[in-house]
Amino acid sequence: MAVCFPGIERQPRKKLEPKAERLLGPLHHWRDEAVKAGRKITRIALAFEAGRDGFWLARWLQASEVDAHVIHPSSVAVSRNIAITVNRLDE
Repeated sequence: MAVCFPGIERQPRKKLEPKAERLLGPLHHWRDEAVKAGRKITRIALAFEAGRDGFWLARWLQASEVDAHVIHPSSVAVSRNIAITVNRLDE
């Protein structure tokens, strides 16, 4: 997870175990750090890439007062400069 909060000079990165409950702790910690730096934080917005099964996390985050935006994997721009062979039929 990479974060950008106003009032925090560094851009924190954190690896999390795959549990939804573990996501809110660092977000609230960094929000409190920004408030201590004199910034007014009125909302937390979060975007993540998810397939069919990722929408439960967005609903859970919204219930926890986090603006969650789901990005479909096919709408994320990627470099197509290299060909990746998935199976022998593609060769």
